[in-house]
Amino acid sequence: MIIKCDHCNIEFNCSPSNLDRYRNHYCCISCKHIAEQQFCPNILEFQRKLFEKPITELALEYDISVKTIHKFINQNKLIRPARGSWQKIFANKLTIEELKKEKHIT
Repeated sequence: MIIKCDHCNIEFNCSPSNLDRYRNHYCCISCKHIAEQQFCPNILEFQRKLFEKPITELALEYDISVKTIHKFINQNKLIRPARGSWQKIFANKLTIEELKKEKHIT
């Protein structure tokens, strides 16, 4: 049976058993990996954003959960602001620049 790839829309042959077994259909393994990749930002860009916004705001921006962001931070061994840093910034006791200097982030 000929169907279209869910990612790249290329037509390919698919056996009837696979058609019933899987919800999504991809022409190759790379299409499958690209389509199923959910949260993969640029690591350096994301490291910079960690010191510009609290994690809860980043979760809203990327439309993902806070837990997903924490997992991404731990998997990539990223540096994040210390606990309570954002409260100090909101209370004007600390600036973002001072926070970056503390953690040696440029």
